[in-house]
Amino acid sequence: MNPIALILLAGAGWYLWQSGALGALPARRIDPGLLMDPPQPPVPTAPTTRTSGMGGGSTGGIIGGIAAGVGLLVYGITEKGWFRGGEEGVKVNPARDDFFGQFQRWCLANGFGSLDQQAAAATVLQHFTSLDGNQQNALIVGMYQADTIDKYVSAGKAFANVLEPAGFHVEIPV
Repeated sequence: MNPIALILLAGAGWYLWQSGALGALPARRIDPGLLMDPPQPPVPTAPTTRTSGMGGGSTGGIIGGIAAGVGLLVYGITEKGWFRGGEEGVKVNPARDDFFGQFQRWCLANGFGSLDQQAAAATVLQHFTSLDGNQQNALIVGMYQADTIDKYVSAGKAFANVLEPAGFHVEIPV
């Protein structure tokens, strides 16, 4: 089941139970008169209902709703990347760093030194292809503009289409 639906369903159930909408059960009371020897007649008392001990039905319902909201927020932050850049921040950026890392590793292994991502990509493109600076820049900018996994993979395939025929195998980590 979808975790968001489960959280909302639990919060709604908690609220309905606490508010008495699902039918509160009468609490069992032990009459002290029954414990005496000889038994005494029962003492009349006001009827009571079951509560959670959180201040009654309405307070418990509010607390249950807040708990469901907090659970939803935690799920969104940890699983969906809210406040961390969404899909781009959680999935695309790390994959893009790994993608450009292959060019940085090649440059370091082949005597070009430790270069930043753009310089390493441009160096590899210059070494393996006859693309001019504008064409190289278009590939690099296309990769940096990718803000979804689909756009990132498409930009990676553009690199592969240019470099693989020239002998450089391109990995597109996802």
